[in-house]
Amino acid sequence: MEENIKKPVKPKNFGASQYKKNVEIGLSNVEKLIKVYDLAIYQLEKKDADGANKAITELIMYLNFHRSTPQDVRKLATDFLSIYQFCKSQIRQEKFDVARKMLVELRDAWKQSNQTQKEERTKSLQK
Repeated sequence: MEENIKKPVKPKNFGASQYKKNVEIGLSNVEKLIKVYDLAIYQLEKKDADGANKAITELIMYLNFHRSTPQDVRKLATDFLSIYQFCKSQIRQEKFDVARKMLVELRDAWKQSNQTQKEERTKSLQK
């Protein structure tokens, strides 16, 4: 899934003061997660290792390893953690494009999943 690489564009509506606004306007958890992916990708495009690592650390914070969480969900969280750790290792090696490509693919998958869920909810409400 190759895309045209242009000048990095800072994600809209993202920043320290924006978090509270996002909560207030009712972004879903997935939409918030996508915004963090957008920020990480933006930082990688700028080759900002510190900013990218902070955003990836935020993605790690979304993972659920709690004992009460079903085993298959914890396994999935472990898989995501491995991907995020790999991205961080690529950043340490200054291979920003490798980390960026992985995060773009993950973000796009979350976007597609979110869109599909919205469409299914809309269809079920129309019945």
